[in-house]
Order: sequence, then C-alpha cells, then structure tokens
Amino acid sequence: MGNSYVTLQSPGLMVRFVRDRGQVWAEVAAITAPTSWLHVAFVLEAIHGQQPSIPFDLTSAAGLLRDNFRDLVEALGPNLLETRREIEKRGAERLKALMASSRKVSGS
Repeated sequence: MGNSYVTLQSPGLMVRFVRDRGQVWAEVAAITAPTSWLHVAFVLEAIHGQQPSIPFDLTSAAGLLRDNFRDLVEALGPNLLETRREIEKRGAERLKALMASSRKVSGS
C-alpha cells in the first residue's frame, strides 16, 4: 500500500497524520510556519521534559494530540522560538549520546 497523509488546520496549529509502511504518526506545524513539520513526540518532549511513548496507530496518535492540544497550541504559537530551541537542544543531545554509544560498540 502507498504512503498517505491527511492535514488538518485549526486557528492555532496544523496537524498532519502520516501513514508510511503500515505505521501512523502525527506531526504538527505552527500556523506561522506551515511547511516546518515536527513529530508530535519531539514537541511534547520539549514541553514536558520527557518524550512520550510514540504510538504508531491512528487512534493512539489522535489521543496523544487530543490530550495535549492546548500545550501544543501554546508551544507552536507564542512559545514557538523557545520550543524550537528546546527541540534542537534535545536533538543534539540525542545525537551526541548515539555517537558515544556507537564508539563504545566499535571499540574506539
């Protein structure tokens, strides 16, 4: 089956559900940056300080959005710059940890 997506827009945020290789997840974008999609788990990690479990089915992905909608609107609206900085910081930390663990595995 081919990949597909559905995009929804509210006054405060854009949501995209993506289906790829049988898995479904949610991405979000700020109204002011409609082509800059972010996985909802990374945005929630920036908001709450820890990454939620990442669902790969439509019902769970929709529930994650529903349960955190107000926080997501705030993070991608008035707090957008702070949210992006936090996402970038956490991404750099993940990359550093991944590189360190791959060096340990390779014995370098």
